[in-house]
Amino acid sequence: MESSLRQHDYIMGDMIGEGTYSSVYACTHVKSNRRVAIKAISKEQLSTNEKLTALQRELECLKMVRCPFIVRLYEHFEDAGYFYFVMELVEGITLLEYIKKNGRLNEEEARNVFCQIVTGIEHLHNQCFIAHRDMKCENIIIGVHMHIKIIDFGFSIPMVDKGSIMKTHWGSPHYSAPELFKNQNYTNATDIWALGVILYVMLYGHFPFNDENYQQMAQLIVETDTPFPYRFSNDLMALLDVLLQKDPSKRPLISSIPQFPWIAKSKMKSFFDEFEETITGSNDYLFEKKAMNNSENNTLRANSICSKSCGNTTFDDIFNDVQFSNDTTRSIMSKYSAGEYIQPKRQSTQFLKSHSSPDKKPYFSRIGNFAITTCSTHKSLNSSLGMKKTKHTGFL
Repeated sequence: MESSLRQHDYIMGDMIGEGTYSSVYACTHVKSNRRVAIKAISKEQLSTNEKLTALQRELECLKMVRCPFIVRLYEHFEDAGYFYFVMELVEGITLLEYIKKNGRLNEEEARNVFCQIVTGIEHLHNQCFIAHRDMKCENIIIGVHMHIKIIDFGFSIPMVDKGSIMKTHWGSPHYSAPELFKNQNYTNATDIWALGVILYVMLYGHFPFNDENYQQMAQLIVETDTPFPYRFSNDLMALLDVLLQKDPSKRPLISSIPQFPWIAKSKMKSFFDEFEETITGSNDYLFEKKAMNNSENNTLRANSICSKSCGNTTFDDIFNDVQFSNDTTRSIMSKYSAGEYIQPKRQSTQFLKSHSSPDKKPYFSRIGNFAITTCSTHKSLNSSLGMKKTKHTGFL
């Protein structure tokens, strides 16, 4: 592995993450001396067509994404034993870690973070036609000036259009919409439900629906009204209520969320306007995605993938573009941020379990056809999590 990275001008560093099929390393690009994260995926572990197809979808999605609130892919290559994804090295901590350390967010802090998340998902839904399908606090990294990055596209899928119907059920149960537990076909409205859960967790410090028994939790999500232990402003409660609608047709489109009064009446509306004008209106930002016009580059085969992710676009081109968008975005965020990077509060709040209904019988004999991802923090939400500064790539 190390020799292969050397051949592609990378010096291998420490492992910073490990998953079932892959490991992630902090590496240095020799020619530019720039730091990157490289995900190495074992070909031996990709033993089925389903696993290879999932990796192909992940790569296809990453190659389309171009937003300063989403982790970026620089290039990819392979050797006899591994596929390699060269990624932006994102420094910070997850939103879940931030809440566990600092306690729940106030309305201004939550609005600051939420508006960035909405901007990233709007880019996925409306510009890239991608459903993320695993939005959760663990997949949001908080950095300088509370600048966030959305990570982990392992469950993401390209859509034919914004209203595409999907059938395969993926995601983390705590953030999963009712229609998934009911084994129904679904749309990217499941991402909107997940945004509602994320906003709820930021504000209340616990999940809206939680039970140690997944069948009981599924019953809560499908049948029970969203519990609000106490009230925030009327505008915020109205947004929470519509995001967490059981009926997916009643949830808002991602593009309409900035129009809700909780955002539209705040200074964050100016953030949306300035971001649109400064970032998405820039000629540098709207560069041509050469790889997406190359059908061969869009094909991931069992024994071969293309060596560059962006055709004739060089590593420096992409890195400089990422640097431009990050620097400009952080400059904008410095004016609207509710606080600097990881500024502790006086009081920390532990995660609490939502009210469940232990007297009811299980609603499901199983929880749909989920490819369930779980985290130990979901099983023991009252356990404290020591915070440390870490680097993330979005692929673990």
